[in-house]
Amino acid sequence: MLRSMPDPMTRRTILLAGALAATSLLQSQAQSLAQGQAQDWPAKPIRLVVPFPPGSISDAIARLVTDRLAGPLGQRFVIDNRGGAAGNIGTEHVARSEADGHTFGLASSGTHAANPALYRGVGYDPERDFEPVAGLVKVPNLLVVRPTLGPDSVAGFIALARSRPGEITYGSIGNGSSQHLAGTQFEQLTGVRLTHVPYRAVPPLLLDMHAGRLDASFQLVPNVVEAVRAGQLRGLAVATPARLPALPGVPTMAEAGVAGFETAGWFGVVAPRGTPAAIVDRLAHEIRAVLATPEIGERLAALGCEPLPLGPAGFRAFIAAEIPRWRDIVRASGAQLD
Repeated sequence: MLRSMPDPMTRRTILLAGALAATSLLQSQAQSLAQGQAQDWPAKPIRLVVPFPPGSISDAIARLVTDRLAGPLGQRFVIDNRGGAAGNIGTEHVARSEADGHTFGLASSGTHAANPALYRGVGYDPERDFEPVAGLVKVPNLLVVRPTLGPDSVAGFIALARSRPGEITYGSIGNGSSQHLAGTQFEQLTGVRLTHVPYRAVPPLLLDMHAGRLDASFQLVPNVVEAVRAGQLRGLAVATPARLPALPGVPTMAEAGVAGFETAGWFGVVAPRGTPAAIVDRLAHEIRAVLATPEIGERLAALGCEPLPLGPAGFRAFIAAEIPRWRDIVRASGAQLD
């Protein structure tokens, strides 16, 4: 007996159903694999590459957060300081590391926003080569001057700089740093001409300010907050929309008469591209839990930092918005590094 063959429409329906079933099976298997990876992770100590030297504010923030992750994750974090080239060396190392969930990197406004515009080649793509994990903190800039310079206000500082064009010096931790770019932006907004003095690190910069060899700095608040409180440096204005709880007596740049001057560095955590999403999500959850604790909130506020509690999607969007913003600042400054 001859059996009738299914018509073409029926055959297509059968094939489509089979394809859908196979796809569903693959998705289920992938989901089970991802869940298994998250459950088994971490299998050993986790390495966080900080692309700046020990003792820097980036290093301090990284340790402040990771010290509190060992408990919930069951493994300790090892800080791997790989400084050099304004953070490019350590960041490129993260981009080339194995994406197994045991190597992460500290990202910053320099490494993932300003540097790609400053350098002809950084060795990585800030968006394509990484999986954003979580935001950590924003760190605003503060204009400080040595007390013996004279001015006790931004208006007085501008008047002095205009009377002595090119003679007033300001220091930063290097060409292209957020402090350097803050200085060039200040010059553009106020029409003054200052002389930039780059340093390799904050301690020698502050030493020269205390000794009267350096006039000013657009410094990250945590680096100078104690010196300002002690009267060793004079804080003229913070580059934030509102005053900081850490320095309530210091006005904002807008209050001081310089509108549009808002600069802040920031830090977050990234992973090499291809790191399993389940691992990224787990670490992001634990980081946000740490940032939400009153203890960490108080510590950050005392330093003059603001929490940046962003998860993977939010941090990705944040980085994408910061890249063109810092590119415009760099272009306006005219800075270019090899």
